[in-house]
Amino acid sequence: MSADLEKMSYAELLALQTKTQELIAQQREQALIDVVAQVRELAEKNDIEISDIISKLGGNGSGEKTTKNRKKVEPKYQHPTDPNVKYSGQGRKPRWVLDYIGTDKYDASNPEHVAKIGELLID
Repeated sequence: MSADLEKMSYAELLALQTKTQELIAQQREQALIDVVAQVRELAEKNDIEISDIISKLGGNGSGEKTTKNRKKVEPKYQHPTDPNVKYSGQGRKPRWVLDYIGTDKYDASNPEHVAKIGELLID
């Protein structure tokens, strides 16, 4: 088969690629239909609602994943001059923290950086 492909022109290979992608999409759709039918059959057989299966899979029935309620993280650091500006210590460091440290990038292995950020800790 690979010898046959090597004899094909660029245009023929592109046409083959297009046709292959179409067939893959059709086959995937048919496989999806078959799986859905099997799931429905199993659900009926076991007296289980499809919505229960979807929720166990992490969906909300609309095909979209549900977002879990996240616990709010308490702030760990406070701006040196404005106590209303705080930072939880998670995610990207705010510009004011980096400015206070005197760098563009925080380095946890640098004792000066660690000491400076320690000064911002909320008591």
